[in-house]
Amino acid sequence: MRVYVLPDDTGRRFVPRSSTALRRALKVVMSKVDSSPEAWEGKFLVAVDETVAEKSSGSDDAEDESLWYIFNTLEGPNPKVEDMKDPYGRRAMEDILFGQTSENGAGTDEYMGVAGLKTPLYPYQRRSAATMIQREVQPAQMLDPRLQVYRGPTGQEYYYDRLEGSLVREKRLYSEACGGMS
Repeated sequence: MRVYVLPDDTGRRFVPRSSTALRRALKVVMSKVDSSPEAWEGKFLVAVDETVAEKSSGSDDAEDESLWYIFNTLEGPNPKVEDMKDPYGRRAMEDILFGQTSENGAGTDEYMGVAGLKTPLYPYQRRSAATMIQREVQPAQMLDPRLQVYRGPTGQEYYYDRLEGSLVREKRLYSEACGGMS
């Protein structure tokens, strides 16, 4: 059986979306739907007695990851000076990343630190501080974390909010949290 759902951001003027009973029903249906491409093609690779939720996209597995795993697979800070549009932010990032340099005996520049700091920063400290400046001055747009990304049979993406029971076609973006500089 295929299930077709009219997204909440389509036809709002003509179809009321305020029914809590329909929201509850949509939550139940969406929890049972297998959105894999194999299911859309009618290919079933699991036994009949297994639940569809176990075979579906695996979004529940992501919630069960340990903090140790999350911490150890986090991407390191990667500041991009060339993406900074604000000239003052760009200058601050350059100062932190490249600091003052001095010519050493080998004819290459050596990092001497940031003006005003007594000790030079380690490379990971410089990258972290530059990333905080970048996030503070120019926060990026992120997908609302409540939304799960799904793909329909044509490959079109849609977004489902499991807690609210709403399905939308358009991304809901917001500015990410600032970097903590004050």
